[in-house]
Amino acid sequence: YPLVVKPEEGTKGAGVTVGVSSAAELIRVMLGLWRERRIVIEEQCSGRDYRFLVLGDQVISVLSRQAAQVIGNGASSILALIEAENESRSQNPRLRNSKIVVDASLKGFVRKQYGCSLNHKPKPGEVIQLRSAANISQGGAAKDITDEVHASIKAVAVKACKAIPGLELAGVDMMIEDHHKPASSQSCHVIEVNYRPAIGSHEFVSYGKPVPVSDLIVGHALHKLGCSDTTASDQPLRVTFNVAFTGTTSKAEQHIQSVLTDCDLQFNPLSQQSGQMAFELTALPATISTVSTLLFVGKLSRSISHARVTIES
Repeated sequence: YPLVVKPEEGTKGAGVTVGVSSAAELIRVMLGLWRERRIVIEEQCSGRDYRFLVLGDQVISVLSRQAAQVIGNGASSILALIEAENESRSQNPRLRNSKIVVDASLKGFVRKQYGCSLNHKPKPGEVIQLRSAANISQGGAAKDITDEVHASIKAVAVKACKAIPGLELAGVDMMIEDHHKPASSQSCHVIEVNYRPAIGSHEFVSYGKPVPVSDLIVGHALHKLGCSDTTASDQPLRVTFNVAFTGTTSKAEQHIQSVLTDCDLQFNPLSQQSGQMAFELTALPATISTVSTLLFVGKLSRSISHARVTIES
């Protein structure tokens, strides 16, 4: 102890419990996951939570992530502070659909950590952590620190990605004591390698300077095709988007049409069947990058499970 308990499969931190400190708590958490086919139980590592976005042989962005929290002002209750934080998150395209949800889990965590309810009014400057996991989808925040991270730690993230053959793009989650220091001088653990990383968190950060990762991803793909820098920036490309979605076709089509309209593009579907849709675009690489990002931003984007982009040579 302490332990981390989570489903073997899942996304956005669903079902993950950290800080399990006793056998009784472990049994309780496991019973709460009885619907899962398999459960993973891990030793909890010390350090802070980071997401490394690896593209090819390099790290293109690093986020320092923190769990959902509010800061007291001496006058507002925890609940009122949560409402104010959610209003602020609604202004961020990535965070507007990842607000802090007040549920039994959050109330229980606050009660366990601070011995109070959400009606408590924290002192000015007092930080109240609301959840155990530093997950952006559960109300957490992210700060870009790409330029601050020691090169040896970035090398660990790239090595973890390369351990999976054929993986060109991945989100590597790590627990690190101090991102300024060499990896060999501290506790530095790889927690997960995500083969479908959410790039919106890097484009629309909570704090710090955002990184245009979608442009870098498209540029990487063009380089793989042997395109020059001039071709990448000045000449339009013809591409095909193959989008997989859940739910109704009308919602997915509505979302795609909205994204293309925002980019001054026409929706030209090539094929459409249950759970899948293909459409073609001819546009500059920067515009294609924008479309790729916006497909996964917004309320209706939840129906989009993944998208494959094929660049015509």
